[in-house]
Amino acid sequence: MREEEIIAALRSNAPFDGLPDISVESIRVETGPPDLTITLNVAGRKVVLYGELKNNCSPLRVEQIAPWLRQFKKNRPDAAVALICPMLSPASQRICIDNDVDFIDLAGNVSIRIPSNLYVYRVGRKPAAGTGAEVLRDPFSGRASRILRVLLEKPRPWRIVEIADELLSASNQAFGQFDFNVSIASVSKTLKSLTEQLLVRRQDSTILVSEPKKLLLAWADKYRERYKWRMRSSFKLRNPFGDDLADV
Repeated sequence: MREEEIIAALRSNAPFDGLPDISVESIRVETGPPDLTITLNVAGRKVVLYGELKNNCSPLRVEQIAPWLRQFKKNRPDAAVALICPMLSPASQRICIDNDVDFIDLAGNVSIRIPSNLYVYRVGRKPAAGTGAEVLRDPFSGRASRILRVLLEKPRPWRIVEIADELLSASNQAFGQFDFNVSIASVSKTLKSLTEQLLVRRQDSTILVSEPKKLLLAWADKYRERYKWRMRSSFKLRNPFGDDLADV
């Protein structure tokens, strides 16, 4: 999504839709950081908000920029300083909150805090279709999940080629003539996604799982999310042989 499209969404008040008494009154595009100076109308009061526009707001990118935004906000105690993105994941939102950084995304997730002046907090909104947010490979599905097995079953520093070789060896041993191999390109894309989500760390050319439990729990959450629709669509039929084991 281009910056012009993000600004247009802000002008239309899209992030604040459904929040009473809050609207965007004006936006001024700046030549240097921050990118925007926004004036909010909050129940008749003018509130200044400085906005930093980013297309990629993965946890890794947010972790990198959060210290600068936190310092910028300290120098402007009477204003809000917000990271503005097409979409902020719950993990990215948590990093912002932990670092006292305001945030706004186009799905309507908002956290703005000005001590003794304004506090707005709304999360849990899913991204709208067509936000243009960068889409990373899902590392928890299909063949990509086999990479997670290697990282968790054999915890040590890995290189991309080593992971690909390990997968090829495991595939040959388990499936023989069937091709369950994962290409180096797929390994690289999966590791990029895991790195952006702060589930693995890069040290030079090596990959390390610094928090295996965090990675395993994230995988479990995705697994439950993938199959919960089956529970919603299940139904119960009467057993013609009886209602309990004794009757049957």
